[in-house]
Amino acid sequence: MIARWFWREWRSPSLLIVWMALSLAVACVLALGNISDRMEKGLNQQSRDFMAGDRQLRSSREVPDAWLAKARELGLKVGEQLSFTTMTFAGDTPQLANVKAVDDLYPLYGKLETDPPNLKPTAGTVLLAPRLMALLDLKPGDNIDVGDATLRIAGAVVQEPDAGFNPFQMAPRLMMNMADMAKTGAGWAPDGRSCVSSSSGNGCCCW
Repeated sequence: MIARWFWREWRSPSLLIVWMALSLAVACVLALGNISDRMEKGLNQQSRDFMAGDRQLRSSREVPDAWLAKARELGLKVGEQLSFTTMTFAGDTPQLANVKAVDDLYPLYGKLETDPPNLKPTAGTVLLAPRLMALLDLKPGDNIDVGDATLRIAGAVVQEPDAGFNPFQMAPRLMMNMADMAKTGAGWAPDGRSCVSSSSGNGCCCW
């Protein structure tokens, strides 16, 4: 009797609608969970690219070497940057530039887009924003003076992974290598950053 009742109810159109509704609800929950996981992974990757690292330490004063040494002891990759605004010269022509000095690890995440492709500011060379080259009437292979240093233009910097958006940044970008900072005669930059990353993707700052 129970079997006949169950079979009769199973074939009932109303029960079929209930089963279909439950199946659809479960499918929606699973789909939303999968989309949520993908969005979280995508946001985490984008945040890494935005900072060019897992974590970032920003300071207007020089970061103690002991802090960076401790991060390296913990197995973290440490990239250092300095940013400042200064006058650059092409011959006797001056132009204000937003200088960014990076080390050889830059960027820890993301991609630095240049023209020609796959360039990095090595010691003795710089990358200039196309607008800066146009303002100073320069081209790759020419020299530019940054403080007391004369550096060769290797190419143009098209897009930085950690550039962000700053409507008040009026000066065009000049990217150089940290090894040339001492040659410029500039003091400690007003905006220093240390970016860290770990192989597990869970970099942390212990300071």
